Formats: sequence, C-alpha cells, structure tokens
Amino acid sequence: MDSKGYKRILIIKLSSIGDVVHTLPALGALRRGFPEAEIDWLVEEPSSSLLRHHPFIENLYIFNKRTLREAPFTRGIPSLLSLVSALRERSYDLVIDFQGLFKSGILTFLSGGRMRMGFDRTRELSYLFLNRRLPPYDPDLHAVERYMEIPRSLGCPGEVEFHIPVLREDRERIDRLIEGAGDFVLVSPWARWETKLWEVERFVELCDLIRGMGLEVILVGGNEALRSSRRIAEGCRRSVIDLTGRTNLRELAYLASLSRAFVTTDSGPMHVASAAGARVVALFGPTSPVRTGPYGRGHRVVRKDLKCSPCFKRRCEDPECMRSITVEDVMEALSDILEVGIGGYKGLG
Repeated sequence: MDSKGYKRILIIKLSSIGDVVHTLPALGALRRGFPEAEIDWLVEEPSSSLLRHHPFIENLYIFNKRTLREAPFTRGIPSLLSLVSALRERSYDLVIDFQGLFKSGILTFLSGGRMRMGFDRTRELSYLFLNRRLPPYDPDLHAVERYMEIPRSLGCPGEVEFHIPVLREDRERIDRLIEGAGDFVLVSPWARWETKLWEVERFVELCDLIRGMGLEVILVGGNEALRSSRRIAEGCRRSVIDLTGRTNLRELAYLASLSRAFVTTDSGPMHVASAAGARVVALFGPTSPVRTGPYGRGHRVVRKDLKCSPCFKRRCEDPECMRSITVEDVMEALSDILEVGIGGYKGLG
C-alpha cells in the first residue's frame, strides 16, 4: 500500500507518561507526512490528558487496564469488547504499535488494521502480532529518536517537534494559582521506582538554598507524590508553594514553560517539562540518560559514574547511585542553567 492509501491511522502507545511524551514527535511527523489522514490514538487513562484536544488527533480511545484487572467480568471484559468493536469499525489502513509489549501487541492485532507495524524482536513476543516489522531498534538510542524511525520509514518528514495542546483554561488556571509569585524553580521529587528516589531531607535542603537565591520554589507532581511533597514543604525553613496533585499534564507543561528551571528525578514530569521547553536538572541513578534522559539541549543530568549504574533495577538494597548525589552537585547544575537563562518556547498549543 502506498502512502496515499493511509486514510486512517491508529497509534498504540498506552503508557507511561514519559513514553507518551516521547511519541509526540512521531505523531507530528505522521501528521506532516499524511496531512489528509485521520489519526487516532489508543492510550491508558493516566497519560490521556496530554492527548485530549490534540489538534493532530481525530479520536482518542482509552484502554482501561485498571477496570480489566479489578472487575474483569462485570466491567473489564465488556469494556474491552466495546473498545475493540469501536476500533474495528474504523477499518484502519495502518496501526502502529509503539509500545512493543504483549498487551499492545494483542490490541494491535484485535484492531483489525490492514497493516500492523512496529519493531521486530520487541519484548513479550509482541512482534508476532505485526505484519510489517522494522529491524530491531538500538536500545541505546534515545526513545524519541527510536520512535521517530517509524514515521521516517514511511517517508514522513523527520524533524523532531513536540506539540502539547495547552488550552486557554489551562493557562488561566495556572496563572491564578501562581498569581503574585516571582521567578520560580519547579521541583518534582517523586518517581515510580524506589531506586530513582532522592532523599526527602536533601530536597528540603535544596529548596531552602533555592529560596535563599531569591527564587520561589513550586513543588509539582501527581497524587502519588503528595506525601513526599508534604514532607518537603513542612521541612523547609522558607515557605514553598505546593501544587502537587493540583495540575493536569497540560497545566504542568504550561507551568514548566514559565519556570526558570525544573529539578526532578527520572520521571514523567521530567519528560513533560523538557518537551515544554523548560531547562531541566535531572537526577539519574539506575537508568540511562542516553536512552530516556531529558531530550534536547540545555539540560543538565546529575549522576555518578558507578560500575553498577545503569542497572535498570526497580529495587536495590543499597541504592548508592542516588545516595551519592549531593545537594552541592544539584546546586552546581542548577546554577549553570540559571546563568544561561531560558528562552521562549513555541511547542505549546
């Protein structure tokens, strides 16, 4: 099938927040390459606010993994069958599995797409559900570049551009929340893996030092970060603004675009911030910044060159890689960014 035959395209990228952010440039490339096509996206609920109202997307479908797990017979399976029926009714010419896991592979197959595309030799045998396989990707290629290989293989323009659809109401709500605040640094202290976490006490010291520079500190993150942020806010000698759990992902992107810098663990908010044009100071331990660090120029990665890092372990009895990062290390990286400053960003809708 030539490119003119792609009238309906489905992107399957279910999670996580960072993975969805990394796929946004591929979405843009597909839109530029197939301007007349209807492009849909299948995603899980936690990352969906990044894609709602996106001008490049015709239909957004939600895969409710939680319902399928918690109430499989009463709600989960009926919901899945309804989803599959809706996808098959679209009669996709091209379905792209960006996830490369069994769950995305089976959904790719069930979609009924005429061409089911993705990388060969992906995890959990997901490639068996494809009828067009690209060569296995280089695991040490940054995720953004890895995903861009797919639209490039279809002849789409290859520029990397992020587009996050921030709405007027998103901007207005954030403007109200930070009304009266001066220049600020965002701090995101939480990560899903316990091996990615940095000690709360060190975040407290860091926030006090930032406040001592005459800058506001705003704590951000999802509901999972509420406890950590509360402990940090209560421990600080100088007041900080705690917006943890109070912003959706679009609002977080807009807030990040206004910041002087964004200090974070390796997490979803880190990727949202870098995509929104913020200058990021990222603390890395068990994972590889080459593969999943903040994308683009002007960021600073703080990590220690240990023999065991990166190990990609979610748990560790002795997480030396994160414990060996000092407050002084982070402040040095932050000072570098603050001296350079930050320019405007055009990627927000």
